[in-house]
This record gives sequence, C-alpha cells and structure tokens, in this order.
Amino acid sequence: MLLDEVGELPAAAQAALLRVLEDKRLTRVGATREIEVDVRVLAATHRDLLAMCEANDFRLDLYYRLNAMTLTIPPLRERAEEIEPLVDRFVEQANRTNDCHVRGIDEAAMAALCAYPWPGNVRELRNAVERAVVIAYDETITVDELPEPVRELAAPGEPAVAIPAPRTSGDASVAAVNLKEKLGQVEADLIIAALGGAGWNREEAARTLGVSLRTLARRIAAHGIRRVSYGRDGGGEPE
Repeated sequence: MLLDEVGELPAAAQAALLRVLEDKRLTRVGATREIEVDVRVLAATHRDLLAMCEANDFRLDLYYRLNAMTLTIPPLRERAEEIEPLVDRFVEQANRTNDCHVRGIDEAAMAALCAYPWPGNVRELRNAVERAVVIAYDETITVDELPEPVRELAAPGEPAVAIPAPRTSGDASVAAVNLKEKLGQVEADLIIAALGGAGWNREEAARTLGVSLRTLARRIAAHGIRRVSYGRDGGGEPE
C-alpha cells in the first residue's frame, strides 16, 4: 500500500494511521465492522518528517513506526542523465494518449530540458513533454513547443562578432576572426573534458570547473553538449 505525501496528513489521520499500523485492523468505508489486514506500507514524502516532529506537526511515534527503512531519491535535477530516456518514454505515452505522431525531439530542445532544474520533478517533466507533443507543429519537438521557463534555458542565437587579425608583411588584407566562436569552443572543450573526467557526474564536474551546478547546466545547454554512446562498449564522443 502506497501512502503518497504522508507528511501532509492532518493530526486525526495520523492517529488513525498509527492505530492501523499497530493493530493491523481497519474499518472499510461504509462498513460497520473491523477487518484484519496484512499489508506492506510504502510511505512517500518530499518533506523532512523529523523536522516536522520537532515542530509538533507530525507524530513522532508514527514517524518511528514508518521509518523501518528509508530510501532517499534525489530530485530530478541531480539525475540529469535520466532526463533523455524519460523524455523518450513520455513522448511515446503522449502519442498513444492523444493520438499524435511525434517521432522525437531536436537537440536544442533536449539540451534545454536537461538544463532545466525541474522543481516539480518527473511529474513536471511529463506534463511538459505531453504539452509539447500535443502542440507540436511537426513530427519533431522544438524549443518553441516547450514551456516558457524551459525555453529560457535554450541556447540563444548570437550574432558573430568579427575582429581584425594582425597584418602580416606583404599581406594587406585583414582576416576576420569570430572571437565568440573561438572562446565558446574553448569553453565547450573544457566542459566536455571536466565531464569526461568526472564520469559525466555534473556536480563533480562543476566543482572541477569552479562553477555552480546551475551555471554548468546553463553552459551545457548553451553549447548543446550531450552524452552519446556508440557500440556495445559505450565509447564515443559527446556531440
């Protein structure tokens, strides 16, 4: 039996739940007598139950009764490597549910999805993908179909900035060098090297580069960096 968001239970419901867990007996809705039950309980919450106990917002005896084994699942923003397979799955589900025929998502849109912090975790990602599938103009989802907060993390198109190169003897022409492009390539190479050295762990790569995790995510999205594999050995270069 799954009890989702158990931290939101009011005091009366907490007491009732504790009695069920202790006595293994309950009364069904509409029934007049108790029955014995033998179930395994899985309680989920995004709140700090121990802190709630200290604030008298959650029963300490119920906390200890539920806390036989704790599984901590990191938020989606700390599991960025799972976003791409989740997106593929949600696209398939949205196609079936809404009778759509979207085949995939382009690189810029995927990069923006991977860079977004997803405060609503997997539910928010699923809703964003379904929305994109429903309103997609073509068979491929683009940045334009993503929610506005996600679109803001998409790599902007920047105009080229040309500067003259030094004149050489016997050559009166001036060569144009795209400074932003050169610097951007250097930055992308550094990010890829840091990610590769950290086994594509973004937190470790951010520490290596001396930037915040959010800054690193923005730069990864800006450069369209994605981890790809070729062959059975998982080798290959990032795009």
